[in-house]
Amino acid sequence: MQRQASAASKSACNAAAKQSQSIRSFALASLPQQQQQQQQQLSRSSLTSPISRTQTANFCFQKSPAFFFSKGRYSVSTTDGRPIPTEIDELSIRDYHSVADEFLEDIVEQLESVSEKHAAVDVDYADGVLNLELPPLGDYVINKQPPNKQIWLSSPISGPNRYDLVKGKWTSLRDGSELKEVLEAEVGEAIGDAEFKFD
Repeated sequence: MQRQASAASKSACNAAAKQSQSIRSFALASLPQQQQQQQQQLSRSSLTSPISRTQTANFCFQKSPAFFFSKGRYSVSTTDGRPIPTEIDELSIRDYHSVADEFLEDIVEQLESVSEKHAAVDVDYADGVLNLELPPLGDYVINKQPPNKQIWLSSPISGPNRYDLVKGKWTSLRDGSELKEVLEAEVGEAIGDAEFKFD
């Protein structure tokens, strides 16, 4: 009986891993070439986690098959190997697009106000992808990831990160940072305004 349970858990883990890889491949293929390169950089960064493959496998095999398909869990683990917190806001795909679009459009509007005062700042937003040139720091990419119901950030300062909606705020499960606060800090640094905040 115990061997059968172990085999079932292992099978569930393998199925979840294949499904996650399929989703990542689909999402990557749908992006422009430049975005594909940036998201590949993001994926590589997750492989540098101190959590070993053995530890991750042990976590998988200790769970029952029902664990991987329980309500409110969108993947097996975070980028550093911890189980996904159950407090991730549950969203339909329609609600995800509505919330993510509203967030990004609000950020774009305020960044455009910044660019009016700082000519070197350039903002371009289309199809859920925000490209931001923020001298002297560099180029940013902030984009929706519908398969994961996330927003991804590629920053020349803080690096790549993924944000889930947690209690109404786009929050990294890797380090607990909030996307809005990260952007406020880095935009403020670039324009020389330590008190910069999005409304």
